[in-house]
Amino acid sequence: MRALCLVLLLLSPAVLAAGGTTLKVRCVETCTVLIEGRPGRRLHDSPWNWEFKDVPPGKRRVEVKGILGRPLAASYLDIPDVPEASLYVDSKGRLTVSPSASSAAADAGIRPAPSEAQTKEDASILHVRCQKPCTVTVEHVRRPSGDSRTAIVHGLKPGTYRVEVDFVLGGTRRGSVEVPPASEVFVYATDAGLQVTNTRPLAK
Repeated sequence: MRALCLVLLLLSPAVLAAGGTTLKVRCVETCTVLIEGRPGRRLHDSPWNWEFKDVPPGKRRVEVKGILGRPLAASYLDIPDVPEASLYVDSKGRLTVSPSASSAAADAGIRPAPSEAQTKEDASILHVRCQKPCTVTVEHVRRPSGDSRTAIVHGLKPGTYRVEVDFVLGGTRRGSVEVPPASEVFVYATDAGLQVTNTRPLAK
């Protein structure tokens, strides 16, 4: 009997034991997310944000379903051994998992946080202009556009940003853009990809 119980335990799905990673999931549409067959908790009553507590690091099965149970993604993902990580589900069903900023900072060593005044002084502006109608996302956040061809993002901290452009007709183009402190960066998106056309200091 004890041997049978042991076999059943080994064959059962992994249990989300205490002391693991807190995983925050964000979809681009209304979704339901399961990890090892178990649902998480909706964040802020949002239909596209989920949170899972104490997810054991390692390979875990993640299932994502859209409206009316439409399958969006199903895959085994490597959950990092960090206190907190994020998972982004894009419109094509691709899954991207990464440590949160606080976890990455802890791994790199804690540095004194810059003052609020210094942060504002270093903030930059990113201009993304498309050859044809498009939607623009920066670090997985969709940015509004007044004319469906131009997006302007204010208040960016210095660093490297992931920029993704979805053309209404023509597919997706993506790339990494380096944003210096206190600067304006201009990016032009075409079928060939993303190109930084100009970088200039912000007028004081």
